[in-house]
Parts: sequence; C-alpha cells; structure tokens
Amino acid sequence: LDGKLDAQVAHLESHPQADCCVTHVEHVLERVMTPPPGFRVGLLGHAVPGMIMECLMARRDVFDRVGGFDPSFAVSEDTDWFARAQDLGVELAVLM
Repeated sequence: LDGKLDAQVAHLESHPQADCCVTHVEHVLERVMTPPPGFRVGLLGHAVPGMIMECLMARRDVFDRVGGFDPSFAVSEDTDWFARAQDLGVELAVLM
C-alpha cells in the first residue's frame, strides 16, 4: 500500500531498539479457486501480521545475525528465517 515503506523507515528511525518491523497483510483468494491444501482459511478476509518477507523491513545487521534463507527448504524458508530470528531475540515490531 502507499506509504508502507515510509512508515517502516520512520518506525525504525524513531525506535532504534527495533531490529526489524513487519506490516499487516490481507490474504485473498480468487472466487473461482479453492484454497490450496494446508492453507488456513481463517486467514482470509481480514488483515493479520505479515510474517512473510514481502512485509519485512530489517536492519542489515539482522541478516548478519540470523543468516540467510536455508536452501534445503522447498517452501517455508521465510517461516524458518522468522523462527531463527525469534530464537535469537531479534526485536520485531508489528505495524498496523
């Protein structure tokens, strides 16, 4: 959305203790489609914290601490990254 990146930059500038931040995301599904296997339909129709890379803005040193993506994952490499970040105590802010 308009202003997303500006809001994230402003948050990180005004909150030096925050290592990174994510925005909310709203999942949508075409009316003619059925949800893919394993998809939680409760995610549809409202905004939820976006624990996906498209919603993330992080300071460079966060990737130095957490590392990159594990290429052994065919899917969910972002879930693995967020889990490692949490295990390391990365300070994550969720913006509305």
